[in-house]
Amino acid sequence: AASACAERALACDPHDALALTMDAMVSAWSRHDLGAAERRLAQALAANTNEPLAWLWNAMTHAWRGRGAEGVQCADRALSLSPLDPMIYFFNSLASTANLIGERYERAIELATRSLRANRLHTPTLRTLAAAQVLSGHLDEARTTMRDLRLLEPALTVSAFRARYPGRDSPQAARFADALLAAGLPP
Repeated sequence: AASACAERALACDPHDALALTMDAMVSAWSRHDLGAAERRLAQALAANTNEPLAWLWNAMTHAWRGRGAEGVQCADRALSLSPLDPMIYFFNSLASTANLIGERYERAIELATRSLRANRLHTPTLRTLAAAQVLSGHLDEARTTMRDLRLLEPALTVSAFRARYPGRDSPQAARFADALLAAGLPP
C-alpha cells in the first residue's frame, strides 16, 4: 500500500522529495533493496536538500550498509532540520540506531532514552537500546530493557530479527544480533 501511494504521488510530481523518500523507505524496509533506496534518496536530496526524512532514511541506509560514521552524520543532519517534529521519537530512534552501528554506544543510549520518553511502546527503540547497553557494558540495564521489549513483542527472537533486518548482510548485523542475545532475546 505504501508503495502504491508513493507511486501515485510520484506520478503527480516525480521530483517531490517526500514521495521519493517514502519510495526509498519502502524499497529498503519492505523489499530489502538498499541500492534502490540509495538512488531514491539521492534524488530526494537533490530535489530538496532540507528534507529531514530523506536525511533520516539516508542515515538508516548507511547504517544498514554498515557505514556507521556516514549514518551518524546523516542522522545528525535530520535532527537539526526537524528539532520540534511531532514524530521526534522516531527521529531519535533511528538516530540511535545509526549511532549504534557507528559504535557510539553512549550516544545511542541517550537518543534511545529520549525516544522512549516520547513513546515508550516503540519496540525498535527498545531493541536498539538493549543492544547499545550490552555493547557499552551495561548488561543489567540491557536485561531490564529486554524484559520490557519482550512484554510488547513476545514472539520476537534473534532469528526473526535477523530475517527482517534490512542490514542483515552488513558486518555489524551479527554484533547487533549477538548483543540482543546477550540481553536475553531467545535465539
